[in-house]
Amino acid sequence: MNQYVNELKKIIENYENFQQVEDLKQQLYGLYCLIDHDLKDDEKLPIKAADVVGAIITKFSNPATISDAIKTGFPQIDRTIVGFQKGEFIVIGGRPGMGKTQLMIQLATNIAERQTVIAYFSLEFSTEILTQKLLANLAQVSPETFARPGEYNNQIEEKLSFAIKQLKQMPIYFYENPSTHINKLVRLIRNIVLEKNVKVVFIDYLQLVSIGSRRINRDVEMSIICRTLKNLAKELEITIIVGSQLSRQVENRIGGSRRPQLSDLRESGSIEQDADKVFLLYRPEYYGLEVDENNQSTINKMEIMLSKNRSGPICDFMVNALFGKSIIVDMEDYEDKRYIKSSEININSDRLKDFDDPTNDVF
Repeated sequence: MNQYVNELKKIIENYENFQQVEDLKQQLYGLYCLIDHDLKDDEKLPIKAADVVGAIITKFSNPATISDAIKTGFPQIDRTIVGFQKGEFIVIGGRPGMGKTQLMIQLATNIAERQTVIAYFSLEFSTEILTQKLLANLAQVSPETFARPGEYNNQIEEKLSFAIKQLKQMPIYFYENPSTHINKLVRLIRNIVLEKNVKVVFIDYLQLVSIGSRRINRDVEMSIICRTLKNLAKELEITIIVGSQLSRQVENRIGGSRRPQLSDLRESGSIEQDADKVFLLYRPEYYGLEVDENNQSTINKMEIMLSKNRSGPICDFMVNALFGKSIIVDMEDYEDKRYIKSSEININSDRLKDFDDPTNDVF
């Protein structure tokens, strides 16, 4: 109780410093979240183990359970985790430049290709930039292509034509710069899950989310955010995948190794505790290392480390990061025909603007 009283005293003492009523509301909401978080833990009732056996056996013996898993599109990963499950809270962590956003875009692409509905909440990038990343992924071109219009040619037009046709068939919804306040973000997620039957939600990235209170310790705040998102995933029976920054201690670790660890997650305690799975990204090439410890080339290679897996083993996966990371592909799929683009489709580039009009069919 003393903790709540102290927080309330801080709010009262700083009342005159609030610029707007909204500031006060956010402070009080932060205190409410703190109390509500603790009360929900206190209200949990014990469950007899024997009462759960029937559900476990039914799930285990039902082949549909496996088919319900959401495939990542990476064969190595899917063999290890089967796929993402309903109610899971997944974290993808990495330092800036490691490819967090691009991996999330690749996962969204792989999942949406199977007609699973995706919602992507970007707290950092505009919808235009994200769509460029998505088109670059589908067209198998560098994202820098869109910054060099003078180099536009027939080959690029053919690839973009193919990409646009694919994108028009993929159920991906972008939210550009939504509110970073957790309760508003939760409301948006509830609405789009109800309206669009969304099964997977991406949030890029976790450290930009807040509960609005500047007086609550950041570790406590992150604990509330992670627990809220985890509970939301369970309640709505969806998968929530969030990007997370790693601390700078990765660069300064004694011994020189830049491979990330769970402890490198910023505000790591609550993130590590609530996440069902944590993937950490590492690209030696980013640090100027052209070969690994086995003298194998690191050029265009990304290491995806499954560092926490609540329901199975932990292991590392090596993937290819191609075309300036616009495509991240499983080593086993490198020659897959899915990445060989057709040249049969052709459009007039002047008609790309028609893409925004659902009544017009560019093709």
